[in-house]
Amino acid sequence: RALDENLPCGRYELAGDALYAMVQAYPIDEENPNVEFHNRYIDIQYLAEGCEHMGWDDRAHAPADAPYKQEADIAVYPAQTATD
Repeated sequence: RALDENLPCGRYELAGDALYAMVQAYPIDEENPNVEFHNRYIDIQYLAEGCEHMGWDDRAHAPADAPYKQEADIAVYPAQTATD
């Protein structure tokens, strides 16, 4: 199936809860970047427009008090700047 880059924002189930796509639009705050993690799912990112810095890190670096939201399967916390 071809990708329609004009889909409205929302959740699109491909195989129920096991596989779905989230179409999102959001502002990027380059001055205050965030990191996120999930317990149940993994992200596969496709950026249709614009640019965004993406990377990965060992989950052990997440703060112990990162506010995990079980119903949304996400924790978001401020990115740390590497120091020498």
